[in-house]
Amino acid sequence: MEIIQRGFWSGALANGPMTLMFFIFEDFFPPQESHKLPPASLTAQMTRPLGSERLSRQGSADLTMIAHFVYSFGASMLYAKLTQRQSPQRMKSIVTGASYGFGVWAVSYLGWIQIFRLKPRATNLSPEQNLMMIAAHLIWGASLGYADCVLKQQGKTLLDDKSARQA
Repeated sequence: MEIIQRGFWSGALANGPMTLMFFIFEDFFPPQESHKLPPASLTAQMTRPLGSERLSRQGSADLTMIAHFVYSFGASMLYAKLTQRQSPQRMKSIVTGASYGFGVWAVSYLGWIQIFRLKPRATNLSPEQNLMMIAAHLIWGASLGYADCVLKQQGKTLLDDKSARQA
């Protein structure tokens, strides 16, 4: 399977667990801390010059989801490229992926978000919010590593009918 395809599909598979983590953890925050999750806030700031403030609440939510998936796909394709020579060992891939996920969090929330003076910066989030974001990125990365490993091992035949191959 080509690197771009593997990155795209492993990123798509990794986004599910991360998104669920956001939904689950959001319920644990007290009402005074119940505000936009960082991806929603960042998307709103970055698309405001394009008129995104005129979107409905559902439109903003949809735009956030699309932007987050696009960012994830880019990071996933980079992961596929960086690990193309790594042998597909599942536990090693999960650990490598989780480390990569932490790196994506750090580069984003301690890097370009601060450079471009966007909010929320990790330094402005509560410890609980930072923990949620780090945990979500670890889960995303571990899922990414696992999916990438499986696609390396079975990418060309993953969706084939196994009974037809055995005949």
